[in-house]
Amino acid sequence: SALVALGHRVALVDPCALAGRALYSDTFGTDSTDAAAAAAAAAAAAASNEPLVILRHTLEHVMEHVWPSCVADCAAIVGLHPDEPTEAIVQAALAHGRPFAVVPCCAFGRLFQPRKMASGGGVRKQSAFVAYLQEKDPRIRRTRLPFAGKSEVLFMAADDYLRPRQPAPRPNYTPCSLAAK
Repeated sequence: SALVALGHRVALVDPCALAGRALYSDTFGTDSTDAAAAAAAAAAAAASNEPLVILRHTLEHVMEHVWPSCVADCAAIVGLHPDEPTEAIVQAALAHGRPFAVVPCCAFGRLFQPRKMASGGGVRKQSAFVAYLQEKDPRIRRTRLPFAGKSEVLFMAADDYLRPRQPAPRPNYTPCSLAAK
């Protein structure tokens, strides 16, 4: 609502919007007729000039069936504690060169067991999840937001896409190793 108050048009993509949290699912109808009607209603809302469009679908479903150009058409993608879609938000933004900001909260290590760090290690904890997301592009920046709880934000501004894709230099542990010996 803060973005709408500032005059921005916002598309809220959340399968549980206005209904409270529920278990993650890609389907929200009991049959294909309900799903088709929901997709048609969402597409009509997306095409409207309303300042706030609420799409009760997953990001993947919206991009594939409802509003294929939603990411390409947007000014930025924001995910504040988006749970399961955190990685999808980062991947969609990177694929389309869109600015983004995500505040990762949970790693969902059991749900996303195939995730592996570049080192080969698994992604089970939130700190590893943040590092895993940053490995997707060395230009992704990280900082903390001024609130309690999980407040680490990963982001890329439009200008960040113009920077060269150079990995961060690896720390040189040789002096420490020599000092320890």
